[in-house]
Amino acid sequence: MSTRWSSRTVLGVLTAGAIIALSGCVPAPQATPKPTPATESPAPAPYDGPTVFVGDQLDWFLPSADEIAGLLPDVGDVGSPSPSLIQISDGGGPELSPAICNLFLYEPSQASIGARSVTWTSSLPDGRDGWMHVLQFADEATAQGLMDRYVEVAKQCADFTYGSGASTFDSTTLDSGDGIRAVTGALVLDDGLGGGHRLYQGYASVGNVLVNFWQPFTGDAAFDAERAAAFLSDQASDARSQLIEELTANPPAPAATPPAVDPAAAWSSWQVSATGIGPIVLGSDLDEAIAAVPGATVIRPE
Repeated sequence: MSTRWSSRTVLGVLTAGAIIALSGCVPAPQATPKPTPATESPAPAPYDGPTVFVGDQLDWFLPSADEIAGLLPDVGDVGSPSPSLIQISDGGGPELSPAICNLFLYEPSQASIGARSVTWTSSLPDGRDGWMHVLQFADEATAQGLMDRYVEVAKQCADFTYGSGASTFDSTTLDSGDGIRAVTGALVLDDGLGGGHRLYQGYASVGNVLVNFWQPFTGDAAFDAERAAAFLSDQASDARSQLIEELTANPPAPAATPPAVDPAAAWSSWQVSATGIGPIVLGSDLDEAIAAVPGATVIRPE
């Protein structure tokens, strides 16, 4: 018996098969992948080491010419900052009493190891210049120890004698915190013999830096000591913030340990580097330096 297929039946089978085949080609829906969040690096911890300024960082303390003219009276042309020092003390003159007041005659730059200075002319008849020093010391202790003395001078030398003359220092002391202090005032030195000086004086410190300005005046003082102290403190605070920001972004590398030295080797063979000379580390106190030198004989002055 033969089987007969109608075209309609065949077509129906083919169509069904095609649908089955086509349905097998449709891809199954897939979930959209979620992006992996980027891993953020933690912010560096703020620098909290010694507050030590070096080299060009001293420029951060210098006021502009307009700021100097706004701070002090009788300011003329202001010069460009210089890495040189100007020292005026002649080492003589009447004694001051109490003795701590002799610090007025001391040049703080004598103990410094770096500086930035700016000078300006004065409109006063005698033509004496004013100046500002930004002084870098070897460490914080040296600068802060000197500032301790200026703070004490402000306390003890409101009234004092210069030779046989009655003299005064009408001053303001400001402690802004974070190791920032300022002393500013009008100094009148009268030797009782018709001689003396009248000067606006200012001191400020932070870390290993001491700022000192000096400006002559005549007649009565026309100087806002409180405003000047606040200005110096703000300058020091801004400089400190810049230092912390810079050292946070670029932490200082730890000091390298000098290589061991053969005690029998000649001292002339020791290497000189940024960290020291042979076994002697720069910044060591005297006893540490002596102990580091093999076989050294030390002769101390009487």
